[in-house]
Amino acid sequence: MTRKDTFRNVARWVEDVKNNSNKDVIMVLVGNKCDLQQERMVSREEALKLARDYEMLYIETSARSQENIERAFVWPATTILDKVEGGFISLNQENQAIKINDVRSQQSQKDNCQC
Repeated sequence: MTRKDTFRNVARWVEDVKNNSNKDVIMVLVGNKCDLQQERMVSREEALKLARDYEMLYIETSARSQENIERAFVWPATTILDKVEGGFISLNQENQAIKINDVRSQQSQKDNCQC
């Protein structure tokens, strides 16, 4: 929220995500440093418009005051859970972004490493 140049890069980062994930990815635009209103360079309206344009969740946070920090993690997690429970995201399809076994198999490979 305090750096316009970072905000301008969001569109490129969103395209990177879209090119490297599946259609069901949940994206969150986080406006940090909401406690620094006097230094704000990106308006809430600009951020909300960008989030809507790219179908992202939007939340403003402050690491300093801890405002909305937990919610920034809980909200997308519950959104994903709702989509799984609603049948919009399947954990059984090969092309899904959520691959439960990937971490386990990577850890297993590391454990068997002869390095």
